[in-house]
Amino acid sequence: MNVPPLMVAIATMGLVGGALVAFGAGLSGRTRPVRLGTRRVGPGAIAGQSSRSFIVASVVALLVLLVSRWPVLAIVSWVGVVMWGPLMSDREAEEERARVEGISKWLDDLRDTLRGSSMGLEEALEYSAS
Repeated sequence: MNVPPLMVAIATMGLVGGALVAFGAGLSGRTRPVRLGTRRVGPGAIAGQSSRSFIVASVVALLVLLVSRWPVLAIVSWVGVVMWGPLMSDREAEEERARVEGISKWLDDLRDTLRGSSMGLEEALEYSAS
């Protein structure tokens, strides 16, 4: 049976896309994110991944290999599924976001203190700091 290459490519992309969506939905079960860039990189870079992501990646790679019969595409699919979570998460950005939200809440409290009382700025700062 001769399958047109366009159909193989569409089926492969559908499988990879579906696997990425399924993997993204299962991210809540994984452990801490992997740090990339100037951070943790090397042989142990994916040590924080759960075994679930490796199983999903292996199934996706097998399906891609069966559909396309392209081993390199299967390997790239496996790597893409395993590294999707670490590439799309950043712990430092989450910490910075939480810090900015804390400052915003403190400024809102300070504003409310200044509006609701006859305190001056210095007294309101001392009051809101506590």
